[in-house]
Amino acid sequence: IGSFGHWPARIAEATPSERTVAYLDPEGVFELKRPINWIPRVTRQKGGLQYHFVPKRSIQLGGEARALLFVQYFALPPATLGETVRDLSDRMLAADPALEVVSQSETTVDGLPALQVEYRRRAEGDGEAVQERVTYFRKGPRVFLLMAAAPVSLRETHEEAFEKMTASFRVR
Repeated sequence: IGSFGHWPARIAEATPSERTVAYLDPEGVFELKRPINWIPRVTRQKGGLQYHFVPKRSIQLGGEARALLFVQYFALPPATLGETVRDLSDRMLAADPALEVVSQSETTVDGLPALQVEYRRRAEGDGEAVQERVTYFRKGPRVFLLMAAAPVSLRETHEEAFEKMTASFRVR
């Protein structure tokens, strides 16, 4: 939901474009391909940069994106990937009581072992349930987190774009 003047306006989430464009992060740590009609929003937070890849139209209209790919990386002490994911997942679940784990599976990103955890955020009020697929992997001291999130009603139309962005992710 966004507003235009005094009238509330629902933000239409554009279906991700088939055409993609390369994105190289400002720190030179990773690159990926994103739909051409999605734009990166980079913010500096405590602990590093956060990257939100969101539909262009939602930003132009001043609304919050309902579908996005979120990327973050940070340094953590050495641990197995399973231990790291368990710790990060436990923190997410503790911070958000509406969040629950649906499934977990093994995969790879850029040839590196990765764990994918599928979360579901229960609908609250007039809102809609949100599916979040978080892919965790580690390269050296850095842990990467890629979160593809969308309301259940948009998940199917955005799934292919999420998969393509994750598959195109490369650590430099």
